[in-house]
Amino acid sequence: IPDALCCGMTWRIVRRFLCVVVCFYGVLSALLHTAALAQRIIVNVIPVVSGAPLRMDTLAYTNAAGERYSVTRFRLYMSGLHASNSNAAKARRAAANRSSAADVHLLDAEDASSLHVEATPDAAARNTGTVDEIRFDIGVDALLNCSGVQEGALDPINGMFWSWNTGYIFLKLEGFSPQSTAQG
Repeated sequence: IPDALCCGMTWRIVRRFLCVVVCFYGVLSALLHTAALAQRIIVNVIPVVSGAPLRMDTLAYTNAAGERYSVTRFRLYMSGLHASNSNAAKARRAAANRSSAADVHLLDAEDASSLHVEATPDAAARNTGTVDEIRFDIGVDALLNCSGVQEGALDPINGMFWSWNTGYIFLKLEGFSPQSTAQG
């Protein structure tokens, strides 16, 4: 992993930011406790670091080694978002293991509008009026990942396509630390 990180960022910094992915669970679980079920559910994603919302381009963070750092870019792909009733979950998972390009969302901490993602409840959830499960993947489905350049959220202009190999960057975290001696 250290080779994949630039500007002297350490694995400890990345570990701290991986809590953002874990925090998705907390945000999504709050949505499951709504009394009335709408025809659509808006999932609001809030990137969090050490229990507080992510602040971009500030030396607001300190890693376990006492080094200050800032985050200059945080993007990730969310795909296969499904809101369902657990009674139908097993059947749904068996029938829909693949995402289409339309099911892929690029979340960008610098673009607040990208952090609001719509999910349509499945038929069982609409019939029972209960959503008790929200599932999603971080990244791009394997079939889409090896299908070459695509459009929309998967357009290479978004800076999330590997230039040296076919495939997508699932999560991008970039930052700066004044303690770093690395060039770049």
